[in-house]
Amino acid sequence: MVDTNTASREKAESMGVDFDRIYKTDELAPGEHIIFAASGVTNGNLLKGVRFFGDGVRTSSLILNYSPRRVRFVETVHVEAGDHIAIRF
Repeated sequence: MVDTNTASREKAESMGVDFDRIYKTDELAPGEHIIFAASGVTNGNLLKGVRFFGDGVRTSSLILNYSPRRVRFVETVHVEAGDHIAIRF
């Protein structure tokens, strides 16, 4: 783990974080029911970034489940509230 900000490093150390220790997977995420989620902010190789259109926003997300082992890609359209909403795909 790396932290170049002195104040946040000192706070983390006071909470028990050891910056010289190499943490193993089971120490960072123990258990069988682990979920990891990420959403694209800018365009990348894995996910598209946030895209704005007329009255809404479109996002791309990735959800990984450990048990059951599953990878999901989710495309979501967030529509702004209003009286006259126009959506064109």
